[in-house]
Amino acid sequence: MLCTELSAQNWQERLLAPGDSVSLGAKPVVVESISFYNLAGEEINPIYQFNGGNPAYLLFNPPLLDSIKLRYQSINLNLVPRFSLRDTTMILPPDKRFQDLEREELYSLGTNSTFTPFQALNSQGSLSRSISVGNNQDAVLNSALNLQLSGNLGPKTRIRASISDNTVPVQAEGYTQQIRDFDRVYLELENPDFGLIRGGDYNISPARSSFLNFEKRISGGGIQTKFSSAERQSEGQVHLEGGLARGRFARNRFQGEEGNQGPYKLKGANGEQFIIIISGSERVYIDGIQLTRGQQYDYVIDYNAGEISFTALQPITRDKRIVVEFQYTEQNYLRSVAYGETQFKNDAWQSRLQYYSEQDSRDQPLGAELSDEEKRILAEAGDNIDQAFASTIQAANFDPSLVQYQLVDSLGYDSVLVFSTDSSAQLYNASFAFVGAGKGDYRLISSNANGRVFEWLSPENGQSRGSYAPVRTLVAPNRLQVLNFSSRGKFGTKKNQSLELELAASNNAVNLFSDRDRSNDDGAAGKLAYQWKPSLKKSKFALGASYQFNNPGFTTVERIYAVEFARDWNLPLNYQGALQNGVLDLRYQRDSVKMRSETHFLNSPLKQGWRQSLALNWQDST
Repeated sequence: MLCTELSAQNWQERLLAPGDSVSLGAKPVVVESISFYNLAGEEINPIYQFNGGNPAYLLFNPPLLDSIKLRYQSINLNLVPRFSLRDTTMILPPDKRFQDLEREELYSLGTNSTFTPFQALNSQGSLSRSISVGNNQDAVLNSALNLQLSGNLGPKTRIRASISDNTVPVQAEGYTQQIRDFDRVYLELENPDFGLIRGGDYNISPARSSFLNFEKRISGGGIQTKFSSAERQSEGQVHLEGGLARGRFARNRFQGEEGNQGPYKLKGANGEQFIIIISGSERVYIDGIQLTRGQQYDYVIDYNAGEISFTALQPITRDKRIVVEFQYTEQNYLRSVAYGETQFKNDAWQSRLQYYSEQDSRDQPLGAELSDEEKRILAEAGDNIDQAFASTIQAANFDPSLVQYQLVDSLGYDSVLVFSTDSSAQLYNASFAFVGAGKGDYRLISSNANGRVFEWLSPENGQSRGSYAPVRTLVAPNRLQVLNFSSRGKFGTKKNQSLELELAASNNAVNLFSDRDRSNDDGAAGKLAYQWKPSLKKSKFALGASYQFNNPGFTTVERIYAVEFARDWNLPLNYQGALQNGVLDLRYQRDSVKMRSETHFLNSPLKQGWRQSLALNWQDST
């Protein structure tokens, strides 16, 4: 096509000869400015198609039969430089795209596409050294390391790490809201191809469910990866974690004392008196409301002493219901944790399978090895581990620095321990344990001896009067396993109905040394929930119904009901038996009117009941 060109202030005018196309050049064109005129200067509207690019051009269909004038506006931009996300040297030339290539020709990298490892690795932290001296000690060298790393290990692999180490392991005091842990190592690798790999000291927590909720601190590792299916338009996920448990879960419930802000002593799951709480693992509730840690907030906690105190902002009275949930260190057996989760979902449905296992290694005690006699006592105790005691009475030679006893007969009772300093008599060493008021035959008395001295009390009418006994409580290794399956999805013509099903099974072996009382180790639980939200023009309506149950043997990691659930239904505070409960929920909203009605029912061996509630909210819009 032949044409002449006239330029004035970025406006272009061309005389187009008959034909089917015309090029507009490399500069961007304002499409709205394109107009056509005949040779007489009258505007005309030929049928055309604009194709942007470099260069831009017009296609006429049908082709032009006469010469016409074209007028349009262009923009003065230099678009000569070319940019690309990928290396264009890897593109095969046109003459080789449909030919069989040699191996060395299949793939080649340009000189500008090499990757430098650790090129974008960022690090920050501190390394300190100090020397401490004293009039009663030699010089001591102290060191501390705090290091954070983040960056790329490969074209798609990213690393994140946090390493902190101190010569003296110290727990945070718990007097501030933010806690800094010492002696921790955490490493994380992420890649879109294989997912996420992590290891070190960290917390694991599962996806939200009704029967398997927990947060466990471990020293170990794990992997998370995803997969997808284009044909079925679905995707899945696999999550695996494992390691050594740093703590065990415990829950304390008690009433406050009038005017006593603390400290209140916390106990372990088996009634242990002296425990070390893992920093930051606690959750504290008063009357069902969770509190905040800190001197300027609600409470402070001494993790090493296992004691909690409340600030003046939270006055304590005898009517306050206090619940403290926490993890504490247990130095009895090597304790391992394993968790696995797999998930599959599409646009309408989602299913998940979860498995949790936490158990002690019976062959790897962290303290002294158990004797054959102590193992026999545990084997015969079965699930009654609170009755598993081993005698601490041992024959010994006279030692003036120790508190020692003689074994005598008193009032018809054999083998009664009596404090003695007679070097010519047969003496015995013994350690005493607190077994509860009225459950022991000894009491603590005042003495000038170098240590605590205990005195025997004769029973009255067969009832013990003391609180101590010369025994040692034996701790049995245990195991807890929980398997949980959940499935939920939407259905109906408008996807306005949903259904949720969840089933769980547990195995709780409280004494791995014994085969007795195994019939109550297994338990099951389940939940079924339905919801319907019809489409209404001027209002909103929702109907929900759910049913949940668990049998007496079901045990999980942490609680599955609300903090105040037992009180709401007038059940014992630490009730662990069978339960059936359900909810019928109705909701309606239109303009300024909101209404909600709930009906609950409960069925248990101790209590059966119903509870209804109705809430109506109206707001004047005038």
